[in-house]
Amino acid sequence: PSDLDKAIHDTAKEQVQRGLLSKPMFKIQVDRIFGRGKWRAIRRRGLQQHDKVRGIDNARASTTNMAAFLQDTITTTPHDIAIQILMWLFSGQEGASRIQALRLLIIALGADDLADAYHGVPNAISQLGLCVVAIYNPVIGLMEFYISYTHLFGLSAAVVNFNRLPE
Repeated sequence: PSDLDKAIHDTAKEQVQRGLLSKPMFKIQVDRIFGRGKWRAIRRRGLQQHDKVRGIDNARASTTNMAAFLQDTITTTPHDIAIQILMWLFSGQEGASRIQALRLLIIALGADDLADAYHGVPNAISQLGLCVVAIYNPVIGLMEFYISYTHLFGLSAAVVNFNRLPE
């Protein structure tokens, strides 16, 4: 047990309500769904980041990451690509009009985080037996299992898979 277990369990209850996780189950119930020995649980732990506790699915400890073979290389545009394009577009303008146009566009473009990020990427139904998360319930003092219907945070292939989303 950890000091962060309550926060992770509370988040799991909210994710159940949103349809991101199944209702909590015990091992025998998960066995009935997937078959005994035909599913793998990944322990979800908490990570304190500033004023928020984030759930991290420990796929290394469950050895789930050992099944991943990665050969993709992620190539992304630089974070300041929008500014570079704007500078190019306004390179012919001078003085105050250039600065004013740039200020307006920077405010309009922003760099907001993608809402729900990984939770917006569904898991394949055929893979749900590998998307079971184990969350400690501090109220009853037992581990509960949830099927995650969305992308898990903690898989070695998570970033590569997430970046395939636009494809």
